[in-house]
Amino acid sequence: MERQEEYRVIRHDLYKVLILNSIYLAAILILYFTNKNSHYLDNWFAKILHF
Repeated sequence: MERQEEYRVIRHDLYKVLILNSIYLAAILILYFTNKNSHYLDNWFAKILHF
């Protein structure tokens, strides 16, 4: 029975990791494609870092 409880905890943690990784990937892809079209991140970093 203890093993089943451990597997349940591990499965729950894996679900959390998969969900968070999916969210991070979606955010990075959104930033990439919006920056590709408008270059707002390039302009922002140039302003912040004085390039």
